[in-house]
Amino acid sequence: MQKFYHRLSTMYVDSKAYINALDNERLSYLLSYIFIALAIPSKSILDAFDLREYALAPTGVMLAIGFMCYLSKIYERMNSKNLGKWLIALVVVLVTKFNFAIAEQSINIIFKVPSAAFTYTKTFISILTLPFSLSLILMFTFPILMLVSMIDTSLNISANTLKNILTFNIRAIGENLKTSLLLGRTLASIAIFSCSIGFLQYTDKYTDKLEDAIKSFAFNFELQSYNYCSLPPNSKSIMISDHLVYFAVKTADSYDFKISQCIENT
Repeated sequence: MQKFYHRLSTMYVDSKAYINALDNERLSYLLSYIFIALAIPSKSILDAFDLREYALAPTGVMLAIGFMCYLSKIYERMNSKNLGKWLIALVVVLVTKFNFAIAEQSINIIFKVPSAAFTYTKTFISILTLPFSLSLILMFTFPILMLVSMIDTSLNISANTLKNILTFNIRAIGENLKTSLLLGRTLASIAIFSCSIGFLQYTDKYTDKLEDAIKSFAFNFELQSYNYCSLPPNSKSIMISDHLVYFAVKTADSYDFKISQCIENT
C-alpha cells in the first residue's frame, strides 16, 4: 500500500511538472481533451437540459486558441526571415484588396450606383466583411494548413518506449509524446474549417444586419445635409457627377435612396 501511495505521489509530481512546462498551445489542446472526456459521460445530462448542441463549444474554443498560438509561432518564424516577411506582406495586401473588392460590389448592389463616391462607406464595409473573407480564406487554405501542421509536427515526433508507458513515467512520456500535439492541431484545423463552412452557409441574418448597418453609415457619415440641388426636406445627398445627385430620406424603419438630375435651387 505504501508503494502504491508513493507511486501516486510520484505521478502527481510528474504530472504537475509536465503541466507547468506546457506552453499555451499544448495547454489549450490538453483542456480540449479534458472537455471531450467530460462531455462523453455527461451526454444524458446534457440531453435532459437540451444542452447537447453546446457541449463541444468549450472544446472548439480551446482548439481554436491552441491553433492560433500555433499560427503565431509560424508567424514569428516567418517574420524572422526576409522571404517570410515578403509572404506576410503579400497575404495582407491580397486580403485587403479582396475586402475592398467585396466592398465595391456591395455598394453597387445596395445603392445601385458606382462605388467611387462612397469612399468612407467602402472602408466601413471592408471592415465589416472581414468574417466573410476570413471564412473564405480558411475554407480554401484548410488543406494547406492541415498539411503544414501535420508535417511540421511529424518531423518532431520521438518514439515513446513501452517501458515509459507501462510504468506511467509521465515526465518521459510528456517530453517525447508529440502525437497529442499532432492530434490537437489536426482537430483544430477541422474545427476551424467546419466553423468557416457553417458561417458561410448561414449568413442570412448577418447579411441583413450588414445591409442595415451600411445604409445607416452611408446616410449619417457619407451623405451631406446641404446641397445646391433642389431636394426633398430632411434628405441628405452626395454628388456622383456634375448633373446627378444621389440622396436619401430616412423612413420609419429604413432609408430610401434615390438618384435624380440635379436641379439647382433658385
